[in-house]
Amino acid sequence: MIEATGISKSYGDLHVLQNLDLRIQEGQMAAIVGSSGAGKSTLLHILGTLDTPDVGQLVIGGVKPFGLSPKQLSSFRNEKLGFVFQFHHLLPEFTALENAAMAAYIKGVSETEANKSAQKWLEYLGLGDRLEHRPRELSGGEQQRVAVARALINNPSVILADEPTGNLDSDNAEDLHNLLFRLRKDFNQTVIIVTHNNELAQLSDRVFTMDSGKVSESAKH
Repeated sequence: MIEATGISKSYGDLHVLQNLDLRIQEGQMAAIVGSSGAGKSTLLHILGTLDTPDVGQLVIGGVKPFGLSPKQLSSFRNEKLGFVFQFHHLLPEFTALENAAMAAYIKGVSETEANKSAQKWLEYLGLGDRLEHRPRELSGGEQQRVAVARALINNPSVILADEPTGNLDSDNAEDLHNLLFRLRKDFNQTVIIVTHNNELAQLSDRVFTMDSGKVSESAKH
């Protein structure tokens, strides 16, 4: 599903990623761990086409996204990739349903169809009775599940999650762990997670450790 080859990225004299290779199969859950500043988020942003490497090649589902025009890349990102961040980034003036449907609205799906799909995902995530609630009326765990629904709305090929449990208490973090594994089981979803949560990392199919701009696959405990 994802093949990154020879990826390097620098910011001035700071070499964040150095000739990095990474391959992840469809339906796998991969965790990326490492100390702060090791390049984990930079790697995730490149895999999510939110940033570009200085050199190297990225292939996602047979497509070379950095060879696309800006408009094509924007459409590819919207349709093929779903993002879940540590901070929910929900729009406060919109309901849970509208927030979940946002990427479908951007894609050009009709409001009726987008809302229907958003409702389906929110019900799957246990938020069927929260459709009309605004973010301030939801708990942190509920807000994060709305963010997950938003990531899933266009049936993406890959979900990329950057510290998705970082702002959640232990119970909500465990709920989100279970949800991500259920997505892989029910929909063969490919999931890449940057995390400091060792429990979540060890439950993943594969664990990659970032160190000094390079990545290596770690043996699971």
